[in-house]
Amino acid sequence: MLDILLTSGYSAIKSSLLPLAIVALLLDSGMIAIWYIIGILINNNGVKASARGEFNQLIGTAVIIAIVIYSVSIFSMVFYTSLNGTKLMSQSALTTMCSNLESSSQLSIISSSYGSFLESKSSGYPGICNFITSASSSSLTDRIDYPLAAAGVIGANVTNQIGEELQNLFIVDGFIGFLSKFKNVDGIGLGNGAISATVSIIPDAGFRMLYDAISPVNTLTALALQVNVASLLLLLTSLFAWPYFLFGGIILRATPFTRSAGGLFIAIAIGMIFFYPTIYAIEYLTLANPANYAQLGSYSTTFSQTDQASPIPITGTQNVNEANVLMSNSIASTGYTLNFFVLPPLNKIAQKDGCWPNLGSLLGGETDMILVSITPVVSQINLALSLISGPQSFLNNIGINIGFSQCPTSSAQQLTFDIFDIYGISGIVMYLLPLMNIIISLAGIIGLSGLLGGDTSLAGLGRLI
Repeated sequence: MLDILLTSGYSAIKSSLLPLAIVALLLDSGMIAIWYIIGILINNNGVKASARGEFNQLIGTAVIIAIVIYSVSIFSMVFYTSLNGTKLMSQSALTTMCSNLESSSQLSIISSSYGSFLESKSSGYPGICNFITSASSSSLTDRIDYPLAAAGVIGANVTNQIGEELQNLFIVDGFIGFLSKFKNVDGIGLGNGAISATVSIIPDAGFRMLYDAISPVNTLTALALQVNVASLLLLLTSLFAWPYFLFGGIILRATPFTRSAGGLFIAIAIGMIFFYPTIYAIEYLTLANPANYAQLGSYSTTFSQTDQASPIPITGTQNVNEANVLMSNSIASTGYTLNFFVLPPLNKIAQKDGCWPNLGSLLGGETDMILVSITPVVSQINLALSLISGPQSFLNNIGINIGFSQCPTSSAQQLTFDIFDIYGISGIVMYLLPLMNIIISLAGIIGLSGLLGGDTSLAGLGRLI
């Protein structure tokens, strides 16, 4: 049974459930006829009027069924052709994205491992990327599924980037936390211990403030990963579920007792295959194109941190200050170009700032620190420098790097601000856009459900709109 549910698409469900909808219409028409006859027999104008009203509803239901089926068929072809004609959401571009994710992602639900959302190991349970590759066929089901599958692939790419960002945040957070507690102890002893002295110091104790400052970003990024995984799972479910909502809604819409639920189910199906993919496509085609931000120049390496971006044309009552954007090129110096669907690479930014542990791992960075701290002479020199002006400060100025800290104070401060900048960019696609998409899609479903005579409360969710 489960195989049938997951392998049946629009065409299969239509051939299975549409006859049931026709039967439901015939049964409803028979009930209306009996209803009207009873009104004649008892000579009750109210009963006859209600029967005529229900007959009008029957005609309206038949018209709605025809419009819905025809619209789904036409709009799916237009939608597929339009998206496939773009550079970012064409079939070739999304197929390449699928291949890259499956081969490089460290998340098992996205990679080519067993249980992946993108690539199924069973022919009976196709993954999201299977819907992309099969869209070139003439199957109407594949064309209808393409926009939703395209949103799924892009969502998987964002989810994978959030996972990488969270991993890099863990390394940076752990390294700064280690530095904030790293203690160096030196002792001097003469003879049999008659004269001895011990000096200990925590060179980067102040890093605790930075550690506490970036902790909320770690929490928010971890939550964003969970939200995007849940969204990806819901989208994959929608790929299989929408035909049942559509034709199940048609069946329920045909009878007066379930008309409200039927209208709602049809609206949910339309929301799945049209409302949500349309919104997502507009956002992606707009925000994933760096050329759209060329006028801002916010991340151009030609500017210094104190410069302003190129002037934006002033409109209306806007003044000069409002029409210009203060910018910082600390992230752009790593080669990053502003793109809200490509998150800034934290590992490269940390390397540029000078706060990325050796070998790119906490073990490598901490081992290096410990080895330096126990090396004779080097340890004492750094201890003296720490007491005077902080580790590495003097030797770094003359080009010698043998200090305790792989992350000087100024670099740690810069990295902290950069992490906030990164979250400012990443938060758009991690939180703001998903929330907007849900609200807009729910609003569309509620409006369409009302037009179809369906429920508009959505079990209380309508209050969110």
